[in-house]
Amino acid sequence: METVQEAEAILRELWFGWFEGIYNQDEDRIREVVASEHQLRLGTGQFESMEFDRAPMPSDIAYSDTQILRATEDCTVVYTQTTLSGFQQGASTDVHVLRWMDGWRFFSLWAFPDDLWEADCEAQLD
Repeated sequence: METVQEAEAILRELWFGWFEGIYNQDEDRIREVVASEHQLRLGTGQFESMEFDRAPMPSDIAYSDTQILRATEDCTVVYTQTTLSGFQQGASTDVHVLRWMDGWRFFSLWAFPDDLWEADCEAQLD
């Protein structure tokens, strides 16, 4: 991953898969975008509690102030503000740790760039 635009496109694809999986209560769809059983449990745990105004679409997910904190062949760390619209309203600024497993997948989410995310790039994958 070399550019902010590429990072944002990958994040959009992953978050869309996450929300689409929760919306459709589809465990397999969530499994496609996560790198750990822990993340899978977090997603499926939202099946009964997350509310949607309508089905999510990739265009509902926007990014701003994006920074790539780390980019290696097997771990990319992106700090960005995510804004949701359409299916759900909200915004958050987070550090996204992505790991390579036949494609980029979510591994963890942190609040601040100086949090302890570095160890997630070395963690054993499920």
